[in-house]
Amino acid sequence: MTSDRILNPLLVSGKMILAPALFFLAFFFLLTYPAVMRFSTHFYADQGDGLQNVWNLWWVEKAITVLHQSPWHTQYLHFPYGTTLIGHTLNPFNGFVAVVLSRFLSPVSVHNVIVTNSFVLGGITAFLLAHHLTKSYWPSLIAGYIFTFSSFHFAHAEGHLQIVSLEWIPLFVHLDQVVGETHDGPGRSFGRCFVSGHSLRLLLLLLLRFGRTDYLLLVPGS
Repeated sequence: MTSDRILNPLLVSGKMILAPALFFLAFFFLLTYPAVMRFSTHFYADQGDGLQNVWNLWWVEKAITVLHQSPWHTQYLHFPYGTTLIGHTLNPFNGFVAVVLSRFLSPVSVHNVIVTNSFVLGGITAFLLAHHLTKSYWPSLIAGYIFTFSSFHFAHAEGHLQIVSLEWIPLFVHLDQVVGETHDGPGRSFGRCFVSGHSLRLLLLLLLRFGRTDYLLLVPGS
């Protein structure tokens, strides 16, 4: 009985998380081949906004771990006075992830792991949402594939790191569905407030594009 209690959650996790993760990872490398052969030597980035996002990751890591200051202001631009980065597409969530990954990986690998991870997690979260709604495994896996390997996702993959992190959208819709199905009570009310509507958009902007949150707060219905 004890072994079943341990084994069953592991089997469910393997089926619902690990297997889809491997599925989406394999297809990402296949669809972007031969980029995987240059994973540790070439950025998955174009020479315009892509390199700007490489700088973003570098700056957040340097600001936090070396300079011990807020990443939303830098003197490395418009020296010597510096400039604010609040209106800049800094995508702080990816920057904070880069701080952790930089302990183990090179800057090139850090950037490429974040891009790859966005496709894998985008597929997983879309798969979980579809499975929650349909209770069908393989069609849900196809839904995750269609979502994460969309032309929109690939169009922004090399240049807009703040947009490539699409995994948050199906995740919050899934949470909204789960919370909406729970019984009435304080937890349900708080959960719906947190994962839906204005709060959802605000959190997504805080994670990915801090500079527009002031507009969202000041302009109703934005």
